[in-house]
Amino acid sequence: MTRMSILLVEDDPLVARATARLLRLRHEVTVAGGVAEALAALAGRAFDVVVSDFDLGDGTGDEVLARAAEVQPAARRVLYSGVSCRGARFAQRVVQKPATLEELDGALHAA
Repeated sequence: MTRMSILLVEDDPLVARATARLLRLRHEVTVAGGVAEALAALAGRAFDVVVSDFDLGDGTGDEVLARAAEVQPAARRVLYSGVSCRGARFAQRVVQKPATLEELDGALHAA
């Protein structure tokens, strides 16, 4: 498997830590706690994949993925959420929480 640079956007600190720990087994992970942090990270460096929760304290994952599509069009976009995300327009893949490393990794590569 190819090691990727991932931006993980998650506002729940426990979920962010657990998901980052899981993804770091195979990838380089940067964690953002919300939309504002994610947009700053996207402006600061390139990512192979952006993985975002849908419901964030300061907006939605769809906002993050829309911006990622604009500024880093080559980055794959994955929505990782525990709620229904039918309205999400900018995700290339949707993964339901909780997911195994294999499920997440498969979505990261398939997006």
